[in-house]
Amino acid sequence: DDGAYGVVSSVKGPLGQGGKIRGAGGSKHIEAASSAGADAIRTWGVGALGQHLKEAEAAGLRVSAGIWLPHSPSWYEDCSDLDADPKWQAEMARYIKAVREHENSVGLLWWTVGNEIELDIDVTLGSECTWRRLEWVVRAVKAEDPNHPVGYVSAGPHVAKIKLIGQFAPSLDFLGVNAYGEASLIIGDHMVQANVTMPYAIMEFGP
Repeated sequence: DDGAYGVVSSVKGPLGQGGKIRGAGGSKHIEAASSAGADAIRTWGVGALGQHLKEAEAAGLRVSAGIWLPHSPSWYEDCSDLDADPKWQAEMARYIKAVREHENSVGLLWWTVGNEIELDIDVTLGSECTWRRLEWVVRAVKAEDPNHPVGYVSAGPHVAKIKLIGQFAPSLDFLGVNAYGEASLIIGDHMVQANVTMPYAIMEFGP
């Protein structure tokens, strides 16, 4: 009724508190997170995802599974042929292998493809190539696992950047935002200003 989106399992129905997920970052204090009332933990890479899923499931938590994308601007200089770069093909093979291995885990909440990849390019904007490359990976992850939402995590809610993400990465199911202080209070307004209607989730938060 309030216009908010909720997270709903096809098996268990709404997750968390009426579909609202309370999360904790990292995997070192899973039991403490559970005791504090968290519904999920967040990871940033797939290296130890199997172990993180196992531990989270034992504690009754879900995992926001991160797929780490490179940050160096050199990876986002040429998008003339997204399939032609052997470095990216090697990365893609690694991503899809991890998705295939874990997509049926009962503890998997969703996938987040990339975290703040625009930081070293332009934190307020990113670039067309950045978001086209993101779309390339997101589409592949969704093709392999159509049963879990796939999002991206942005460094702050900059309007121009959100607009570009919406334009060049339309396959995203949601936009995650790392927002601290007052920035966390303006995400919704900035989504409206950017005319981007996908759901958003606050992925990092603090004073």
